[in-house]
Amino acid sequence: MSAIIKQFTDKKGLKEITLNSLQAKDELLIIETTYASLDLMLSHAEAEKFRKQLLEGGIHCRQISNELFRDYTNVLGFHEKVMSTRYIDPAKLKIDREILIYNDTVAFYQTQGKELYGIEIIDAAFAKQQRQIFELIWKQADRPPTSNNSRTSLI
Repeated sequence: MSAIIKQFTDKKGLKEITLNSLQAKDELLIIETTYASLDLMLSHAEAEKFRKQLLEGGIHCRQISNELFRDYTNVLGFHEKVMSTRYIDPAKLKIDREILIYNDTVAFYQTQGKELYGIEIIDAAFAKQQRQIFELIWKQADRPPTSNNSRTSLI
């Protein structure tokens, strides 16, 4: 199969990329610029609906961020059942664009500022390579303590 590449240039396109990630089978890998970045692209109500869909769909998310944990959702069980988060010091890796990796898809997008854009690449080999890079970063990142006993809290 040859690669499929889709480009998006506005908030509507970023929403489409985000909603496409609900197609993840089992796991969604996220390199995120900020906690609750969904709220930058969607209304808070839409973001909460998306979080509920992740929870109901049994999609586990592993997320790497330059920010420490903060509570941003009222979806019961979301942090405990969906999210596993690691913190990486921006001195090691500065995250200023978001990346989603799931199935055979890798999506890159810019969620802040005036120039919003996204690229979705559907290519099994590329997704496998990006998954390996994610795993290398995951192993170097720290498991931050949280206040609500999610899977990201220290054991």
